[in-house]
Amino acid sequence: METVENENIEIQLLIEAIYLKYGYDLRHHAKAFLKRRILRRLSLSRFNSISEMQDRLLDDTSFFETLLLDLSISVTEMFRDPSFYQALRQEVIPVLKTYPFIKIWHAGCATGEEIYSMAILLKEEGLYKRVQIYATDFNEIVLQKARAGIYPIGSLKKYISNYQKSGVRESFADYFTADNEYVVMNKSLKENIVFAEHNLLTDGVFNEMNLILCRNVLIYFDKALQDRVVGLFRDSLCHNGFLCLGSKESLRFSECADDFEEVVKTEKIYRKKWDEKLPPSFRKGGIKGRFPDEELNRQSKIGNKKRCGDFQMKYEAVVIGVSAGGMKALHMIFSSIAGNFALPVIVVQHQHPASDNYLVSALNERCQLTVKEAGEKEGIIPGVVYIAPPDYHLMIEEDRTFSLSVFEPVNYARPSIDVLFETAAEAYGAGLIGIILTGANNDGSQGLKRIKEMGGFTIVQDPATAEVDVMPKAAMAAAEVDYVLTLKQIGPFLADIK
Repeated sequence: METVENENIEIQLLIEAIYLKYGYDLRHHAKAFLKRRILRRLSLSRFNSISEMQDRLLDDTSFFETLLLDLSISVTEMFRDPSFYQALRQEVIPVLKTYPFIKIWHAGCATGEEIYSMAILLKEEGLYKRVQIYATDFNEIVLQKARAGIYPIGSLKKYISNYQKSGVRESFADYFTADNEYVVMNKSLKENIVFAEHNLLTDGVFNEMNLILCRNVLIYFDKALQDRVVGLFRDSLCHNGFLCLGSKESLRFSECADDFEEVVKTEKIYRKKWDEKLPPSFRKGGIKGRFPDEELNRQSKIGNKKRCGDFQMKYEAVVIGVSAGGMKALHMIFSSIAGNFALPVIVVQHQHPASDNYLVSALNERCQLTVKEAGEKEGIIPGVVYIAPPDYHLMIEEDRTFSLSVFEPVNYARPSIDVLFETAAEAYGAGLIGIILTGANNDGSQGLKRIKEMGGFTIVQDPATAEVDVMPKAAMAAAEVDYVLTLKQIGPFLADIK
């Protein structure tokens, strides 16, 4: 525990050093995300400690740029989420066509693929000549790539597929040239785009925007910063302007939620309301004030106890990791748990990125508890089963809220069991029960070990009863687990917790 505490202090000092030396303020980014990325760079660079890495960072600008790239997750592609572009064509474009001049802000544009996607869409809708697009990011390195508009040829097949699904008007080949290595976007797409550095934390309002896009950026901020940024977007939008967020982002937990109406729920497209009763600072002129110091969305702790041997343990949450054979295993466990179970249960099941909500729907048919997909910055509620969204890592923050991320797969998986277990171990400590079930790789073994190190209670499915025994065996090899139980035993064991 002391090692973890010292590690957290060192990370805080590193973040402060980055701010003082380079002016990049990461203090309100999601803590679980920052910690994982910093520890990854620590391992890759083979430093002995975070303090040693901090010394290098202060003296070496190139190393800072390397770390900054680690913290700037640029998971993007042309026409990413084609259904989103279909919704834009159907619900937003008809409104934009009524304006003589259109201003669009793409905040957090990364390497620019989605900027060029928007430019193509606007050309096909006959709007490009009367549009000004502002493409911004806080990282000048990725902005340079966006300005160039040059992408690896290996991405082209995916780009074409996305384009064809997005409600196409022309041929994608009309918008680029290519050789054996690269795709180069046409210069005509750049004519009305302004690329510029902009920091959502410190910089001000872009006035009178008709449309703002900020997709998969808010997930890396804590709730205080999310509220600040949504307020910035609100103040930058004109009357009835549109705001588009990422597929797993939401205004649900924002203090500014009442200032928007939902236009397309599934694609997270919102429209700014107009309320004359709002004070001027809520309409134009930017956000004033400091971030609140108090914790946000803190959930009350649950004082459940279970006697194990000759001692008692206090439990606050259950995390479960499962892969191949998971549906059958989860059905069996949850069928044994009554609807008054008083702990939250958080599950990572390895799923195909396009699996949609199938697992949630299937478990809801068998489970007496409420089963739902974990939401970004959602507070964790007792008695609810949360499922990690497909293709997103699920993390737990210190204030017992969820954070999502799309950084690279861990153990070839996204979501990764290790990512959930390691962050849950630090959030709950000895109050956590970690369970590894059937699966075909070693994801979760290091996470279960972390739970054990933090004083939590660990259970592994008996490999002899697992549909695929690789994951249970890897977990048992990595950690001295408390119990090895069959599926028929795990459900009643949990149900007996009072």
